[in-house]
Amino acid sequence: MSSDHNLLFLSGKFLEINLPKDKMYLFKYFKADAQKQFVVYYLEFGELTHFVDHTGYKITKRWLFKLQSKLLKLLEAHNKFKQQMDIENLALLKMGEYELRRG
Repeated sequence: MSSDHNLLFLSGKFLEINLPKDKMYLFKYFKADAQKQFVVYYLEFGELTHFVDHTGYKITKRWLFKLQSKLLKLLEAHNKFKQQMDIENLALLKMGEYELRRG
């Protein structure tokens, strides 16, 4: 963790961070409080190893890996659609109606 992240963690301010407007669509795919906090935490810190210790949410490692996988697939799809100028799928993704494929 960088010193800025250490200060953010120690102050507890990371629990109050909101997503940037261009990432708010992610909350349409993660509805529970713990899931939303995971999204914010992961985007800020880029890791999930200390999520339970830092936030107090009791989530198994298996579930954290599932959340991470889903989040990374959504971000990858967003970047792909944006790069390919696929407005239709980008709109579906932003509305929370895009179907993620398993795998």
